[in-house]
Amino acid sequence: MARTDGSTKENVDRRRAEVERIILAGQWTGLIRIDLAAEWNCDGSTLRRDAAYIRRQWKKEAKKVDKEDAELDWLMRTKAASAMLFDRGDKGDAAAGARLLAEEARVLGIQAPEKVELGVKVQVSIVAPREKARRIVGATVQACRLLGIEESTPIGDLVEHPVLDVIDVV
Repeated sequence: MARTDGSTKENVDRRRAEVERIILAGQWTGLIRIDLAAEWNCDGSTLRRDAAYIRRQWKKEAKKVDKEDAELDWLMRTKAASAMLFDRGDKGDAAAGARLLAEEARVLGIQAPEKVELGVKVQVSIVAPREKARRIVGATVQACRLLGIEESTPIGDLVEHPVLDVIDVV
């Protein structure tokens, strides 16, 4: 049985109120729209236009509200929905409840991504092999002085096996 006998403003407003209720309930599916179209004596495109109109209205209302009020209102609705899901004790709603809790944590900033400043200093050294060898030999001489090893002591006497061949450093 059709609910309307025409598309008067009163009937359009009532139809849109029902469309909004169904969207908010998360039941806006193709099958629901078919049943709703038959019930309101309209076609599916009319209902899709109603849904688009409702979303545009939501967007306009959201622009009017400052960020803090919107967050508080959203948090209140999330808490109410979570309470309803958990009070029912329906295990099928556990995933929906977990998602609501995650969203609540995100809005509160508990699970918000953190900004981390990272400073990186990259030093590239292009040194010729002979220069590297000269620096190594110089560092070896300094190490010998720190360890109290005389520079005149042959390296072969300090270690069992010779480590490097002598490199001619000019």
